[in-house]
Amino acid sequence: MSQLRHLEPILQQHGGRLAFVGHGSIDDARQFVAQHVGEHALLVDAERRAFAAAGMRRSRLLLVSPRMWRNALRARREGFRQEGLQGDAWQLGGVVVLGPDGRSAWRQVERTAGDELDLRRVAELVQQHGPRR
Repeated sequence: MSQLRHLEPILQQHGGRLAFVGHGSIDDARQFVAQHVGEHALLVDAERRAFAAAGMRRSRLLLVSPRMWRNALRARREGFRQEGLQGDAWQLGGVVVLGPDGRSAWRQVERTAGDELDLRRVAELVQQHGPRR
């Protein structure tokens, strides 16, 4: 989420919006919104159907890879701390960019926890598909 927040000026300029999808409970979502989401939409998908439809991975093996530990160290150096677990610990995420027609224009699926998002590609797609304000 913090990676995507860097795109807010581009999203505002081109009519894009951020929406987050979580897989915890409604109570988890309330707490999460207060701490992290702010004015963006947060959808709750406790059964992880949207994650499955988007091709997001779920695996215990992916989470314990050496790459995950490098990602965790990078995040810690950048000041991020894991404060607890909400939802499914084995569900990985990613980003989906929807075009004006509501169809997926591009997606990036995490290969392991904490993978960096391709913000350059997301920004390009928002600029390409969104109306200027």
